[in-house]
Amino acid sequence: YELGATRGPFDYLQHRNLISASQLQQLNQPPQDFATQVSKIITDYKISKEQLGLSLEAFYQVSFIGFEPDKYQLHALNSKLNRSYLLKNHLVILEDQSGKVVIVLTNPNNANTLMEVERATGLLNYDIHVALPDDIDHYIKGQQEDNLTELGDLLNEADDDLTLETLQQEDEGISEETPV
Repeated sequence: YELGATRGPFDYLQHRNLISASQLQQLNQPPQDFATQVSKIITDYKISKEQLGLSLEAFYQVSFIGFEPDKYQLHALNSKLNRSYLLKNHLVILEDQSGKVVIVLTNPNNANTLMEVERATGLLNYDIHVALPDDIDHYIKGQQEDNLTELGDLLNEADDDLTLETLQQEDEGISEETPV
């Protein structure tokens, strides 16, 4: 810990007296997946995402990012990866405002996942960051939900235009049976 690293992803929280040793042990009794552990820490132990992020930074020795859509946007290379793969592995490829590519995942030490991403995308130059599962999911799902909203808006506009055109034709005595 003197060098800034910890033995486990949540040890920092105990070192800072934010959780007790028994609470830290309870996180692994019975063994739970990472997303469940994170949820428990935030809801049951009332630890902020920022403090949790510092704990993950100390363990993984990479920078933590939260959901910051003004600073990071989805990179086009995400389209080369199956959406279910991204969600299952809590992984997303982002691009910051300067164009720097960032792979964000809940376990930055997973070399196999990083190699799979490199093979599938051809990506070789990137930074690695750690994030919470919900934030990663929000990047993945949020972009799709935005696209669906835009598509819905376009369809509504098209429907409105069609209705307006039909009303104008009826006013002019034109119907669907009138040859044009």
